[in-house]
Amino acid sequence: MHKTLYVCLLLSCSCGFARSLLADNQAVSHHPQSICVSHVLGAIEDVLFVSPGIKVKSRVDTGAGISSLHVEELNVYQEKGTYYVHFYVIDEGGNRYLMKEKIAGMVGITNTSGIMEKRYMIRQTIILKGKQFKVVINLNDRTHMSFKFIIGRDLLKQGGFLVDISAAGCKIAPDS
Repeated sequence: MHKTLYVCLLLSCSCGFARSLLADNQAVSHHPQSICVSHVLGAIEDVLFVSPGIKVKSRVDTGAGISSLHVEELNVYQEKGTYYVHFYVIDEGGNRYLMKEKIAGMVGITNTSGIMEKRYMIRQTIILKGKQFKVVINLNDRTHMSFKFIIGRDLLKQGGFLVDISAAGCKIAPDS
């Protein structure tokens, strides 16, 4: 009973606080790395977009329901009755990559200024923390934002991720 309670507490705490709890508790003190596993995300993570193979520094935003990607020069067109978007994605070095994706839908998003916007959504395969995910993301002009990809609650839920903004200091256990 007590071990289960402590594990639940540890999974919701930051690493430093969890380690201090562990150090104070004899029953579980032999598991000091139990909180720092690969399913914990820090505030900033690297995301690899499988196609076109670019890595983007991303910010976790638990307030965003849907993950969002910065794109430039977005154009919509129809080909054989199917709607597509083509756009440019920019990597960390400022290199531009042209992408063409089938439109998965549209979504209404309230932006940071509180204004409702309609955004196109696409399906994309990404790699986060060494695991591959097929996700639906919305496309947005984030030119004036620091991070070009936002990891929303949809991806957090799909990956079973916990968020620990101090996780950058944790030693992440290798995948087994």
